[in-house]
Amino acid sequence: PICRLILHNRDRYMNAMLYEYVNKGDTHAAFRAARGLCNDHLSRLQSMPGNALGVSLLMHGVLHEVLTVTPAAKSGGLGRLFKRAGGEDTAEALEPVGPCIICKNMDAVEESYLDVLKIYYGDKLLDGLRESPGGLCLPHYRMALRRLPDATQLVQIQQAHWERLYAQVGEFIDRINLVAGNLHDLSTHESDDSWRRAIRY
Repeated sequence: PICRLILHNRDRYMNAMLYEYVNKGDTHAAFRAARGLCNDHLSRLQSMPGNALGVSLLMHGVLHEVLTVTPAAKSGGLGRLFKRAGGEDTAEALEPVGPCIICKNMDAVEESYLDVLKIYYGDKLLDGLRESPGGLCLPHYRMALRRLPDATQLVQIQQAHWERLYAQVGEFIDRINLVAGNLHDLSTHESDDSWRRAIRY
């Protein structure tokens, strides 16, 4: 549940960044400091349609940054590029000096949702986790355990989710072996997507 909320917030934030904040100085400064975005969020950015202008404006600033921060650019030529073996001066100048703006936002959102989980931890929240398809993912489960003074019920719920998933993945494996790779009869069984859910455990 927390993962889905964070990803939903990520997409909303990225859209707002490209439409509402694309001309804000703080947005451009953060992009330049991070030398763009991390690889995961650059890939996500490419998959969002209709944002070519916003992406161009932000990345134009990033390219200007990387073209002007290197020793070669500052000295007006290539004289210092190989002053240290392997161009270490240039490599160091190109290191990010700030975090990916999307990662930073997601970290803050993640903390807020975990705080909400701690504040509202009780029967209603536990019933929701019990009825959810897979409970919490492993990273958020660990984070929740470290925040809660008594996580006994959460441990029981998560253990039950994992035991059910373990059985379903095993059943899926057995069915694959049984039909020798013929998947035509695997489209309606409860274990059909267990391997996908196992990736997100």
